[in-house]
Amino acid sequence: MSTRNFIEHAWNRLARRAAQAPPDAADLPFGFAARVVAAWRSSPGEGFFAALEGLTWRGLAVAVAIFCGCAAFGYDSVLNAMSGDAAQAGDFLSDWLGL
Repeated sequence: MSTRNFIEHAWNRLARRAAQAPPDAADLPFGFAARVVAAWRSSPGEGFFAALEGLTWRGLAVAVAIFCGCAAFGYDSVLNAMSGDAAQAGDFLSDWLGL
């Protein structure tokens, strides 16, 4: 199926569905839809970038928390590895728990 036929088929299907749609609600004020579309077109990307900024700050906070946790729990292992000592898997946990 060519692209042109696909587009025409999609348009015909959309037109049939639109013909079956109920009429617009009469309780909306006059010009409401036009105001909503005008407000959306005036700044279409603002909502996306605001959401992206919020997710970025949250992601940074989670990354900092993970980094601090790893630094706190793995500090002895890092020092032992840098000094040349052989580190075993359970040393820090057994020392911390007093076993």
